[in-house]
Amino acid sequence: DARSLLVFEAPVQKKFQMDLRWTLDDVKAVLAPAYRVIADDVECWLWCERSTVTTPTATPTDPLHALIHQWKTEAITLREVRRHSPQRLMSNNWNLQMVFVPKLPNPTDQHVCVRFFDDKVQEVGSAVLVLPGTATAGDLAIEAKKVAPAGFRSDAPLRVVGVEQSKIHQVYKEDMPVSQFLSSSRKNILHHCVRIEADTEKPTRASERRIKFWRADRITGAPFGHPFFLC
Repeated sequence: DARSLLVFEAPVQKKFQMDLRWTLDDVKAVLAPAYRVIADDVECWLWCERSTVTTPTATPTDPLHALIHQWKTEAITLREVRRHSPQRLMSNNWNLQMVFVPKLPNPTDQHVCVRFFDDKVQEVGSAVLVLPGTATAGDLAIEAKKVAPAGFRSDAPLRVVGVEQSKIHQVYKEDMPVSQFLSSSRKNILHHCVRIEADTEKPTRASERRIKFWRADRITGAPFGHPFFLC
């Protein structure tokens, strides 16, 4: 969309010849240097999609490494991916989508994907943060300010919002542990993320209250788009 405030880099597509006996670690070991990424500093998350149009941020599909317990196998090989994938990958040409995220320094740390929204409810940026397991919504807001994109109102008080299926699930209080966020129970954090925005719609009188709004299809009732607040 030409009106979007986000700046995207075009995805880099390359072809590789792989063996079905390869594990996901083998795949990562080949892909990381090919994309000039230092494998020791990052984790490589892989998705296997039928179409190049489908992206991890647009669908709730879990990354492949999250399926190891579901498939009851010690190590996921490409043969296992082919056997269990809901896309039924019978072709020899697969579309592997790869996302590099910061590696967790400690086993108790956690990844959180945040998306920044401006006063017009437009997404202006996003980031994957690494937080301690004891972090709260207040800690998340502090860390989010450090990576806020240009044009975002980081000088104003921030609110941390959980959104699910285009509806506002909850505005998290400052002392709410991040580990208890709805998104923390999901494997695809790029889709199930946390919204960061300026907390501007605050009631100024006792007779006022903040109301949640969302858009829905007139026929099916299915919600879509970004929900918002009005006071």
